[in-house]
Amino acid sequence: MNKEEITNALNDDTSVLVVIVTYNASPYIERCLDCLGRSTCKHQVLIVDNGSSDNTLEILGKYPDVLVHESGRNLGFGQANNFGLEVFLKSSIPYVFLCNQDIYVEDDTLEKLVDQLETHEQFSVVGPVQLRGDGKQIDGNFVKYLSRNGSDQLLSDVLLRRDECDSTYEIRFINAAAWLMDRNCIETIGGFDPVFFHYGEDDDYAARMIFHGLKMGVCPRLLVIHDRPQPGQNSKPQPTSKVAHRIGVQDRFTIKSSPRPFPLAVFLWMLHSVVKQSKSYLTGDFQKGFARFRSDWKTFFDLPRIGARRRVSRKPGKNYLNSAE
Repeated sequence: MNKEEITNALNDDTSVLVVIVTYNASPYIERCLDCLGRSTCKHQVLIVDNGSSDNTLEILGKYPDVLVHESGRNLGFGQANNFGLEVFLKSSIPYVFLCNQDIYVEDDTLEKLVDQLETHEQFSVVGPVQLRGDGKQIDGNFVKYLSRNGSDQLLSDVLLRRDECDSTYEIRFINAAAWLMDRNCIETIGGFDPVFFHYGEDDDYAARMIFHGLKMGVCPRLLVIHDRPQPGQNSKPQPTSKVAHRIGVQDRFTIKSSPRPFPLAVFLWMLHSVVKQSKSYLTGDFQKGFARFRSDWKTFFDLPRIGARRRVSRKPGKNYLNSAE
């Protein structure tokens, strides 16, 4: 389905448009959609498939009410979600829920997230706590988001079992695997910056929200399962290309989100990179040293684009949309 066909298929009484980006999603997508199908909130599901080579599209054929856009290629997480955000803005639906293909919601998750946004108007994005695949512990990476970006009040209220933890707490960042967003957020911030193809898109988006004075919240009493590998679960050494990609994502984010003037941000990045690369070689970690060297060259030649995107991101508006055609 193209954008116009999808827009015409949306119902006026829908409360939430659920956008799911799929890529070889066969191990997860049935459970993901079955859980959404039991939701007590009036919603419609839009799937943007990033050129899956498994039987994802065959599985999706079993769900006639699900709207599917086949991109035919891997647009990356951000640009694929941008397609969904564009459809959302063309509709009259008040909220959009960005949902990973490996997220399993509870029956009342969407309804309660909507209630939190309507009750706490200071927030533009809210998300639930994400559990591991077995549902018995908090997702390992999500724990890091809470500890690095959360508040002491949230931790205190949860541990001391205070009634206040039924509310929503401001947080600088939680990953976009389960974000409920209001219309004002999209109209002010726009979409995800395509300079981040895979990883870093949501970090950048959250930083842009802070820059424009919008707030993100986490709801500690609302839970979803995020069925993904946990930190340290895969002990295989990563290839140099993947290490370089991760370094590049972090460097792009650091330069783009820095509050300092762009030339100073670039100079500090270069200084940091020299120190880090030297340390890697001196400690015998030649793979990481070479990965950083490789990443630094790519980032260096990408600096004009990063600077241009930084200027765009600091202006309010529907930035980066109409780019996921």
